[in-house]
Order: sequence, then C-alpha cells, then structure tokens
Amino acid sequence: MVSDLKRIAVNAYTAGILDGEGSICIRRHKDKPELHAYYPYIGITNTNTDLINWLQETFGGYAVKRKGRSFVGSTHKDTYDWRLTAAEPIVLFIEKVYTYLI
Repeated sequence: MVSDLKRIAVNAYTAGILDGEGSICIRRHKDKPELHAYYPYIGITNTNTDLINWLQETFGGYAVKRKGRSFVGSTHKDTYDWRLTAAEPIVLFIEKVYTYLI
C-alpha cells in the first residue's frame, strides 16, 4: 500500500516537473545530417543538481551541465539537463508518467 502510494506520488511529481521544465521530442542527429537520422529525446533542465541527480537515479539516463551565460548587468546560473535518448527507457518512462501529464 505505502509503496503504491509512493510510486504514484513519484510518477505524478515527475510528470509535473516534465510539464514545467522538460520536453519530449524527436531530434535529428547533428553529426550525421546526410543520413537524416532521428532519435527520441526526453529532457528536463533545472538549476537544482539534487533534482537532476534524483531523476538519473530513479529513471536512468544521463546528466549534462551547461554553463550559465553572463550578460552585461546580469549573470545566469549554471543549468543541468537530465536526458533520456534510448527508445526502451523512454517508453518505460512515458508509461509511468503519462497518466499524470496535463
């Protein structure tokens, strides 16, 4: 019972994060434009490393750090991307969060 409630809470929370901070798309391989090769992609970007690490531990995938940009008069924080790019993990992830997406 508790594990079912926790699973529901985790999936619903993750769907909310994906809805607000993420994307689901099909991307074109930049390194092989002549092949017209595409791949599925799910990504969530955030400045909170704990969130990105939790996503990686919970759902797999990998994390990437992006350096914040600085402009005259403002400084942007570094951001971190959590990414899924393999078909099987993407299908498993979507099956878990789909019900809770808006």
